Amino acid sequence: MTARALLLVVASGLALVASPASAASDEVLNADDCAVLAALDFSEPVGVAVRVTASVAPAAADLPARCRVTGTIAPETAFEAWLPLGQWNGRLLAAGCYNLCGSVRTDQMEDAAARGYATVTMDGGHSDSQYPDSRWAYNNPALEEEFGHRAVHLSTVLAKQLVRAF
Repeated sequence: MTARALLLVVASGLALVASPASAASDEVLNADDCAVLAALDFSEPVGVAVRVTASVAPAAADLPARCRVTGTIAPETAFEAWLPLGQWNGRLLAAGCYNLCGSVRTDQMEDAAARGYATVTMDGGHSDSQYPDSRWAYNNPALEEEFGHRAVHLSTVLAKQLVRAF
């Protein structure tokens, strides 16, 4: 657990209290700091059910070691967030996707991660594996809303919570 996050067990369950983080951090975090994220429930601050897994991704090429958080935001938005294990510049970059989205494009996160950003991206609320065109949205207002704005908004809200907790 880092000095940036403190877990308090209270009668109603587990609550997360984040202490103010500095604008940037040279603190080196470890696998335990990353693993604790998977034990936390981010559903309340995000406003919908959230499922997360977290693991350490080792440094490779230009990418620093990072906590890799993946999961889904209800109803079906897949996301991936990378939180630097050291040399964090104090900033979060939410990377979008292009065209009709449909997949989690981590290549959109690499440059920012190499420059010390915490990053997040998502699939736009749908998978293009079954329908690579826009048929997934036909007569489906919920997926149209998910793709139109909700997936980007909720993945960013979640990423801010992940950064606070980490």
